[in-house]
Amino acid sequence: MERDLAMLIHNFVTKRNSIVNLIQQDLIDDANDLIKYQAICDTYQIVIRDLVELFNNHSQMQMNVEALLAYQKLGGSNAIN
Repeated sequence: MERDLAMLIHNFVTKRNSIVNLIQQDLIDDANDLIKYQAICDTYQIVIRDLVELFNNHSQMQMNVEALLAYQKLGGSNAIN
C-alpha cells in the first residue's frame, strides 16, 4: 500500500508542478485559463497534503509535503526523510 500511495502522490505532484511551470513561464495567455489552472493547482495541493498525511500516518518513512510542493522544474529537493 505504501508504494502505491507514494506513486499516487508522485503523480499528483508531477501534474501540479507541470501546471505551476506553465504559469511561471507565462505560457498561459488567456486570463480565464490562468484562473482555471490556478484552481487546478490549488485542488492538487489539497489532495497532495491529504495523501501525504495518510502516507505519513501509515508508514515508517515520512514525506515532507512542503518540499514536495516547493519543487521547481530545474531544481528539486529531497521530499522523503
